[in-house]
Amino acid sequence: MQDEYTDSIRRAVAAGVKIAMGTDSGVGPHGDNLRELALMVQCGMTPAQALHASTASAAKLLGMSGELGAVEPGKRADLVVVDGDTLELTSLRERIRAVYAEGRLVAGPAAAAVSAG
Repeated sequence: MQDEYTDSIRRAVAAGVKIAMGTDSGVGPHGDNLRELALMVQCGMTPAQALHASTASAAKLLGMSGELGAVEPGKRADLVVVDGDTLELTSLRERIRAVYAEGRLVAGPAAAAVSAG
C-alpha cells in the first residue's frame, strides 16, 4: 500500500498538483509533522517545494494567503529559527533553535528562561 501511496503522490507532483502540508497528514502524532517534509521529498518534491507546501501553498489553499504563509508586513508570522541550511530537511528537527508564534518567542533557550522567571 505504501508504494501505491508514494507513487500517487509522485504522479501528482509531476503533474503540478497543488500540495499543502497539514496536521491531518497521518504521519504521526500532532507535532511530529516535520516528518512529512522528508516524505514530500521522497515523493519527488525538492526541499524548497516541500517548505513552500508548508507555508505559502498551505495558506493559499486554505484561502488565508492574505494573512499567513509569508513573512510580509501585515501578516501574522510564525517563524522557526534553525542552525545551518534550511533545505537540509533530514536533520531539521535537531537544528531548531527557537520558535516564534505570531511574533512571540514560544520555544527555545530564551523562552525557557522567560517561562522559568
